[in-house]
Amino acid sequence: TTLELALAQATGAGVFVGEAALQGDVRDSFGASPVLDVSLDATTLAPVDNVVLDRIVATARGTRARLRVTVDADGTAFDEETELDLAATVGQRGETTAIELSSFAVLFREEVVQLLSPARVALSGSQTRVQGLELTTSRGGRIALDATMRPNGVWGDAVIAGLDLQLLQGVAELPIEQGLLTANARFDTRPGRAEAEVFAEISSLLAEGVPSGVGLLRLSANGNWDGRTATVSSQLDGDFGDPIRAQAAIPLR
Repeated sequence: TTLELALAQATGAGVFVGEAALQGDVRDSFGASPVLDVSLDATTLAPVDNVVLDRIVATARGTRARLRVTVDADGTAFDEETELDLAATVGQRGETTAIELSSFAVLFREEVVQLLSPARVALSGSQTRVQGLELTTSRGGRIALDATMRPNGVWGDAVIAGLDLQLLQGVAELPIEQGLLTANARFDTRPGRAEAEVFAEISSLLAEGVPSGVGLLRLSANGNWDGRTATVSSQLDGDFGDPIRAQAAIPLR
């Protein structure tokens, strides 16, 4: 079966598409395991606020048990030029959809964020599990995540090391001119198991409005949550004398 479909200026589920062309073949389309070989070429795709993809090329080849998917796109995100390139294998077995992300790279604010090694995502009923997701940045930062999500809660571990905060400028309104973020967290929000431990540190910190004579700062914080109350202690160090320390306990359920 040959597929050919053209679309012009469509909006659905909050997504705007300027033009799109789908073409390809489906073999054994009425059999137990149809074989796909299709491609999508679209322009002016706006999937979410502040993101406009001028062009996106996607392909899908294989069977329901093993479908190879690629996406290549470029456009703007938060008024910055951006490029996206990913490849994944998707498999459906019973009620579980298994995704192996073999490559992923994003160019944003002149920095490349890319996948260090293959990561796995499993979707089964109402549960989503992410394993081995580890991203690196061209400036030496690293982000790692292992987590499981269900309607009754989320649990897992996350690590951030040496992330240049300039990468987040424009995405989040931060009163920071420069800084490197290092953090780790262990968390569980399920009822009866709710707890979290978090450590974060921003080094080489240059904040807006701080006199130049103060120099670079270091801000560190530790937090614990027992499902009812979050306790946080923080410390700010710099060339201004004794460190500034603060503690707080915040009801949080």
